[in-house]
Amino acid sequence: MAIVFAAFAVNAQKIGHLNSGNMLTLIPETAKADSGLTIYRNDLLMEGDSIAKVFEQDYKVYIEAYKAGTLSALQSQKRQEELQKKQQYLQAYAQEVEERVANLRRQLLQPILAKLDEAIRAVAKENGYNFIFDTGTGATLYAAESDDVAPLVKKKLGL
Repeated sequence: MAIVFAAFAVNAQKIGHLNSGNMLTLIPETAKADSGLTIYRNDLLMEGDSIAKVFEQDYKVYIEAYKAGTLSALQSQKRQEELQKKQQYLQAYAQEVEERVANLRRQLLQPILAKLDEAIRAVAKENGYNFIFDTGTGATLYAAESDDVAPLVKKKLGL
C-alpha cells in the first residue's frame, strides 16, 4: 500500500494558471511604458500628418491646374508621378511608424516581462508547481482543475 501511495504521489503534478496579460497590466512599469509609447507614437503621427497636409495641398493645386487647363500633357504626367511618389512615401512612413512603435514596445516591455517571468518561476518553485499555464494566450484547450497563482505572483511582485 505504501508503494502504491508513493507512486501516486510521484505522479501527482501540481498545476496552476494565470492570465499574464492581466498580470502585466497590474505592474506599474507597464503603464509608464505604455504612456511613453503613446507620446512617441503621437509625435511620429503628427509628423506624418504634416506630410499628409502638404500632399493634400499639392494634390489640390494639381487638380485646380488640371481643371483650368494650364498644364501640358507632359507637365500633368510629371505632377501625377510626383504625387504618386509622395503617396507611396506616406504609406511607407505609416508602416515605418508602426514598426518603430512595435520595436520600442518590445524594448520597453522586455525587462517587465523578464520581471514577471522571474516572479512566476519563483512562485512555481516555492509552491511546488510542475506547470503554470497562461490562460491569457488562449492556448489551453483543456485543463483539469488548477490553482490560480495570480495572487501569489502579485505578492511576489509586490502588487
